[in-house]
Amino acid sequence: MVFLKAQVSSDLIGVGDHTYYDDRGSGVPFEEACVLYNYGPHRLFNGGFRAIAPGATILMPAGNHPTIGPSTYPFTMFGGQWAERTLETYLSAPAPPVCSTRAFGGQVLDGAGGPAREGGGHHAVHAGQGRQFQGQAP
Repeated sequence: MVFLKAQVSSDLIGVGDHTYYDDRGSGVPFEEACVLYNYGPHRLFNGGFRAIAPGATILMPAGNHPTIGPSTYPFTMFGGQWAERTLETYLSAPAPPVCSTRAFGGQVLDGAGGPAREGGGHHAVHAGQGRQFQGQAP
């Protein structure tokens, strides 16, 4: 097990006191093993007293498809009515919300194979298969 505050070197990742990651002795740094698409400008904040299991994966926003259009599918590249109708529909729609950071509360357990998600707050459990428990026994 590795205390992350001393190991993490990226300016894009903040770590609270006593947060640890079980690397199973692999020696692969947390940033390389668990955090994908961490290219900025978005930042990752891990609260204090977090336990991150081997196999946990954190996907940062840079891994998303471009969201400046109406869809991640490139309708406009086909030209003609595809382009005209797609742009007309898109330009008349309200702007989508923009996410700038990933923030995780403290005293959280991230289970093996579980996708870490925002919004768990303090004292949450993120387990495999998308399960999340908070304030109750799983």
